[in-house]
Amino acid sequence: AIYVITPQPLSMGTVRDPRTGLLKSVTFMPNKINSQYIVEGLSSGIVMALGGAGFVMLDRANAYSTTANNKMMLTVSGLVSILASMGLLQMFVRIKIPNYLL
Repeated sequence: AIYVITPQPLSMGTVRDPRTGLLKSVTFMPNKINSQYIVEGLSSGIVMALGGAGFVMLDRANAYSTTANNKMMLTVSGLVSILASMGLLQMFVRIKIPNYLL
């Protein structure tokens, strides 16, 4: 809690559009690995929680008392949420660090 108070991070940033000269909002702080906006951290945390929920769904699908229909639904939902989480986090890293692992 003390770290958040000391540097006072912004919730979102602004960048001047080179074509129009107007300010536009940005969610991700590009090219800075050790700093982030508040919205960037919240969205990354929510996406990581989505992936964790996918692993919980896969675990619940292997329970003995789960019916066959629910097993299929939990397995598909778990795999979709894990893959969506991985894809979104990879997209976040590519926004944060351009040309990373290309």
